[in-house]
Amino acid sequence: SDSSLEDTKIKFHGFKNGEHRFRLLPAFAPDKIYAKIRLHWGYQDEDGKNKVIVCLKNSEQDQAECPICNVRNHIVSQIDTLKSAYQMTLEIQEQIKQLEEQAGNYRAKPTYLWNILTEEGEQKVLQLSWNGHDSLHELWKFWRKNNKIDIANPYYNYLIYVNRTGQKAKTRYHYQVLDGFTKQVSFSALTNLDDIY
Repeated sequence: SDSSLEDTKIKFHGFKNGEHRFRLLPAFAPDKIYAKIRLHWGYQDEDGKNKVIVCLKNSEQDQAECPICNVRNHIVSQIDTLKSAYQMTLEIQEQIKQLEEQAGNYRAKPTYLWNILTEEGEQKVLQLSWNGHDSLHELWKFWRKNNKIDIANPYYNYLIYVNRTGQKAKTRYHYQVLDGFTKQVSFSALTNLDDIY
């Protein structure tokens, strides 16, 4: 069998608020510049440590069974039952609030993975939610369509500038392509983003 992921050290990269520069790396498979997966982020193991669990459904419409989605559906059902109760006491309202928080934690969130080279020259996997991914993907498509240049192609030597601002759902990423960047880059074999989780 293939070597397990425990044998492979995947280096993840995330942006803190502020300015950063990085290189997009080429597609890791034909026509695959990024990978989209659904992750459950709010799960805790028996030791109380947060764990990320891959959702077994590819989309919300997928008919596959996912135990975490089933738990969430059960919690949402409890919320609906409590809300339909005739008399809402403060205790029930507090229960609903706790269950809604729990249901939100169990929701599978789309996550996008990109191969990048950091400004320091380290090859990593950039993990973004929709608000970081959508504008980066649009920038990549724009350059490909209008300038006929794939900014992820290492022979063109384009650097991406990003300014990240905000917190949580209000986080925003402002991307720009710095053209005329001439430093040659080298990278090892591309990470197959479909295999990470």
